[in-house]
Amino acid sequence: RNYLMGNLMTQLDGPFSSLDFIKSLKIEHLENESFNQLITAIQTLTSQDLLDLALKYLDLDQCVTIVVK
Repeated sequence: RNYLMGNLMTQLDGPFSSLDFIKSLKIEHLENESFNQLITAIQTLTSQDLLDLALKYLDLDQCVTIVVK
């Protein structure tokens, strides 16, 4: 949660970054309330939610392990 909120704050750091974020919302045809929904989703995210998403979208049989020495 802290990482996601920090990343979001970085995207909104300064007037040009803020305008780019707003432009992205408009291009994607998202409502102004989408920003509030994003913050609420991040703040209510649990470790179980992350585990469920990982199990749903990550196929460990398709992953490759790389070891660097």
